[in-house]
Amino acid sequence: MDEIYECPQCNQKITVPSEIDRAAQLELAELVHMGRRIDAIAVIIAKYKLGLLDSKIMMAHITAQKDTCVRCGNKLLEDGVTNCASCSALNLNWQ
Repeated sequence: MDEIYECPQCNQKITVPSEIDRAAQLELAELVHMGRRIDAIAVIIAKYKLGLLDSKIMMAHITAQKDTCVRCGNKLLEDGVTNCASCSALNLNWQ
């Protein structure tokens, strides 16, 4: 079953399909790290059948740098799906 999270900062619901395993998380994180955000969205749409809006929202919450909040840039204290201690933004810290 898909996991649905809510980001307190942007008030968006983030759907993470159940098919996204550790290897898929690393693949998506690598694309975001390389600045290939459009490719990450395309992978989410093609492989996991999310719509464009849900794919964009999910991609926007994947950390671009390991352990660094997508919103405020402060250090994250946990791996995986976590909220920033500084700004409360939801982060998919999948490094």
